[in-house]
Amino acid sequence: MLDDPGLDVETKLAVLDRLKSLSKARSEALERERKEQDEADDEEAARVDAEAAREEALKYKLASEAAKRRRKALQEVFEWKQRFTKLTHQSQVLDRERQAGLRLARGHLEEETADLVKEEVGLDRKRDSDRRDLFNQLDKAKWAVERLANTVAEMGTGDAYLRAVEQQMDHAETCINAVKTSRRTVFEKLVAKEEALTQELAHLSTRFDLEEEQDRASKRLAAEEKTRDRQANAVRSPLASARSQSSRRSPRVEHADLKARIDAIEEEIAEMGGSSGHWDGRDHADFLRCVSRLKVADASLIQFARSKGAEVPKPIGRLFEKAGSEIPGKDEDAIQEHTRWNATGAEGKGKASAQIVAERKQREKELEQERKERRRAVAEWKAARDAERRAEHAAKEAEERAERERRAEDLQRRRAEKERIALFKLQREAERDRQRNFEAAAVRDAREHELRKATVSLKERQARDLALATQRRTVAKHKQETEKQDRATHIQTLKVRPAVRPGFDQKLKARSALTEATTAYNRKRLTPEELGELQERRARTRAHDAAVPSSAAASLGGRSYAIGVRNLVGGRAGASWRASS
Repeated sequence: MLDDPGLDVETKLAVLDRLKSLSKARSEALERERKEQDEADDEEAARVDAEAAREEALKYKLASEAAKRRRKALQEVFEWKQRFTKLTHQSQVLDRERQAGLRLARGHLEEETADLVKEEVGLDRKRDSDRRDLFNQLDKAKWAVERLANTVAEMGTGDAYLRAVEQQMDHAETCINAVKTSRRTVFEKLVAKEEALTQELAHLSTRFDLEEEQDRASKRLAAEEKTRDRQANAVRSPLASARSQSSRRSPRVEHADLKARIDAIEEEIAEMGGSSGHWDGRDHADFLRCVSRLKVADASLIQFARSKGAEVPKPIGRLFEKAGSEIPGKDEDAIQEHTRWNATGAEGKGKASAQIVAERKQREKELEQERKERRRAVAEWKAARDAERRAEHAAKEAEERAERERRAEDLQRRRAEKERIALFKLQREAERDRQRNFEAAAVRDAREHELRKATVSLKERQARDLALATQRRTVAKHKQETEKQDRATHIQTLKVRPAVRPGFDQKLKARSALTEATTAYNRKRLTPEELGELQERRARTRAHDAAVPSSAAASLGGRSYAIGVRNLVGGRAGASWRASS
């Protein structure tokens, strides 16, 4: 444009001046924008520093609280360790006392139970001896019965066989009767001992019940005295005063005070504008949204509220512009008033938080002091209680010593009574043994008479079995001879009869293989007489209950039962074409 020859110098100078003024104005605008940006950066840095300082303060506060909690926990751990050490020492002392008492009681118990131990050892030995005798008797009886069973299974003949069977049967019967007699004797002895022990236990139980009732009455009186002493100590216990103080400091009173304070604060908040500062809830929410978007710090709001008409900071000015554009119906004065109200509320919240923290610390100090006082009072009360317990323990040991002496005297008296009872039992046992031997002799005579009768019945049964076995042998021999004759007759018939009869070919071509019977079937078919004879023979030889003999199985060739029956009757061999199927 300046190179245009149509323009004069004045015009060009005016254009240059205009360009210079525009450039200067642009430079000034850029400078102002840079300064504003610097101020915004400074404010942002100040806000960041304030947040960092607040975070540092919060961290320091949390660290201090954590340190306090740690010190408190360490103190509790130290106290618990001291208490654990004390309890460990007390448990060791009690364990030593318990061991000493147990050793003393064990010594007295061993003295009292020495006779019982000896008696138990003797009973164990006697039980082992009886068990061995019983096993030996049972083995003898089992061996005798097995030998008799094997001898009877051999099915011998002759008088020697019968005499051997009779002797073995007598021996087995003798062994069995010996086992029964010994077991009956042992059982009767046990029954007699049980009756004697039952009577003795009933007598002793009556005495023990009387002594136990006396001990229970004395213990009940001692327990009642201890209960009265414990109630008297509880009245003097410092725990009662501690509980009364804690009841006077009941949380109900504190809750009522706190509720009154909360009601006063709510009334004050309502007078100051409520939760939204006399604005609509949506307008107040939009205002808070603008504050959050522009990241206006609470410190800036509090500073503006305290300035009261001074110069408005730029972040607050941007907040006014943003709120005025987004909240309809609210001018700048209303927004400023609402901003001051919001800043006042934020400042009040900070003061309330600080006050709550201070009150909490004060309350913790008071509680700690109360706990110390309570621990001190409890320690004093425990010391007094331990002294009383030691005195009670000494008195109890004296009573136990007197009780042990009384029990020793009772033990001596019971031992004398036991000796007298044992002597009486021995006399009574001897009398019962004599009576039992007499009864056993009578039973033995009766058993011998029954044994002789059983021997006669056994001989008759053996003779009957021998006759039956002889009859079976005769029937089997006759059967074999009959089969042999039938087989020879059949072979002779086959030799005489021609193999192929006249006209056999025509009959073979004309017959139907499905409806007509074959020649082999006709030869093997049994007549009614043969079937009747077969049934009678099987009934005589009891073939219905016996298996097919090996000779019959060999002649059958492993084929059907019907062919085997025919072979047994007629002695005919199976067809060659059936043997290959």
